[in-house]
Amino acid sequence: MKITKLFCLFFLLPLFFNAQDLKEKIFISAGYTYFNRSFADVGVKYLIDEKAITLGANTLIGFSNNKLFIIPEVNFTKYFNSDDFPFPFARISISTKTVTPQFGISMLFMDFGVGYGISLGEATNYNTQGFRAQVNFNIPLKFKIKLY
Repeated sequence: MKITKLFCLFFLLPLFFNAQDLKEKIFISAGYTYFNRSFADVGVKYLIDEKAITLGANTLIGFSNNKLFIIPEVNFTKYFNSDDFPFPFARISISTKTVTPQFGISMLFMDFGVGYGISLGEATNYNTQGFRAQVNFNIPLKFKIKLY
């Protein structure tokens, strides 16, 4: 129930901003995540601060033993040294069963991250604790290009 409220807040938050500014701050995220199994990772990110902070909501989708796993997550990312290339980042992802601190680098529209999931409770069908690695592509809804 708490995750549902966070998702609603995340999608209602943009209603309070100018539509043009909003397009420059929203990213569609897609990629691959290894978290004791292979998952497709699909979601949305919102740029809170112009250079450094994003709030995201994503879903891990995978199969195991003829069962479909769908794991919703929210994440908070802080990018460091955003004037240098590549950008190091720290991220915390929270799902219904796991908290995962991650560290990585971001190059252009790609994020490479590694972390370790800490289980919040007993999982029945899937081990929610362990090493996690991911590669994500972040595609903005609107590109802001300045020619000098």
